Amino acid sequence: MVPFISVYFLGLSNKEVKLSLEVNLQEISEIGEPRANYLRHIGIHSTPSENTKEIKMNIKKIASIFAAVAIVTSLISSPANALGKPKAQQVITWGWEDGGDKGHRDFSEDDYDTIGDMPSVKVTILPATVGRRVILEILNPGTKTWSAEQISRTDSDGVALLKVNPFCEEDASSTSMWCDHDSTYRIRVLKSGTQRQSLSNPFVVSFVTTEIDTI
Repeated sequence: MVPFISVYFLGLSNKEVKLSLEVNLQEISEIGEPRANYLRHIGIHSTPSENTKEIKMNIKKIASIFAAVAIVTSLISSPANALGKPKAQQVITWGWEDGGDKGHRDFSEDDYDTIGDMPSVKVTILPATVGRRVILEILNPGTKTWSAEQISRTDSDGVALLKVNPFCEEDASSTSMWCDHDSTYRIRVLKSGTQRQSLSNPFVVSFVTTEIDTI
């Protein structure tokens, strides 16, 4: 029986190369007609005294072919191995510092002495191995476009805090004041290295000014 070895390569040229080596090891070691038939099969037409040397040369050729196969195989597989497994993506979550409703939040001026007392939007990105830039974006209802309201970066714990703004843009007075309005926000986490960009669903925040009753 003839041992049969086939090695397939799928190269960058998208061509399949098939290398087939047929070596009858048994006939090499036998004496007589089978050996002579094998020698004629591989192209050796020499006297018996030269057969040993030529057989050794052919064995060396076969060994060289196997060595070439090993080199080409390593070259093909090395780029894939170098890439390794894709890096796991960080887990991004957000909420209000005080645990308020994420879908729609109301802020009343009566509840806070200053806007600094208002709870922030808390973005948590774990594991905190890579710092991330986090942007609070606001929707312009007229142009239907988004713009950056505030930009922050995660700290060593993977947390970024973002403040919403209760003031109206059209307020041109020197003293900023609350006004009744709704704002639509969303959170964008920018790409960093192998970590992909992420974008939250929009959420609405309502701001209510102080109500003064007439006595």
